[in-house]
Amino acid sequence: MPRLATTSFTSSKKSWISLRLQFAETQDDKAKFHSVLCPPMKKKTWFITGAGRGMGLDFAKAALEAGHAVVATGRDPEAVAKAIGKSNDALTVKLDVTSRADAEASVRAALDRFGGVDVLVNNAASFYAGYFEELTPQQFERQLAVSLIGPMNVTRAVLPVMRKQRSGHIISISSSAGLAAGFEFVSASRVQIRSRRLDGIAPR
Repeated sequence: MPRLATTSFTSSKKSWISLRLQFAETQDDKAKFHSVLCPPMKKKTWFITGAGRGMGLDFAKAALEAGHAVVATGRDPEAVAKAIGKSNDALTVKLDVTSRADAEASVRAALDRFGGVDVLVNNAASFYAGYFEELTPQQFERQLAVSLIGPMNVTRAVLPVMRKQRSGHIISISSSAGLAAGFEFVSASRVQIRSRRLDGIAPR
């Protein structure tokens, strides 16, 4: 399961606060110093595609355990909700990433519930293994629609929100299979988004 990063302090600051904690006279003082040593992580809203299983589910559970809000999306929202479990910080939404209308509607649902989107994880994908010349036209279209156009649809729906916030993170999951011999067609879809992460959103 992926772990989420937390803020760290220098060793000298830790030592100073630990010393003050030892000599704090009241519980209020101790609480004050502890809050400086271990500040609460700012709660963020994570929007995750393909959140019903695999890495998407792992991301969703890790974010919830860290105290964040999660918009968990998938083509079958009931299955996603069952996989995630009950949480006041979780919202499950139907999303077929190949549909721009679905992408826009799911982002609106996120805004209505949580007021913004801080982290987008483009995780949903399809996978058809085989040699390029052996795949059917339908498999071509499905692979490109889900694994390449899908992340574009969701990102386009989320970007206006992040620009308005003037902050946000976009993480797109790719596949090393696209670099392996025998998976030529995967290279045409998943590798196109390989290792792209957008950390800063510039205002218009």
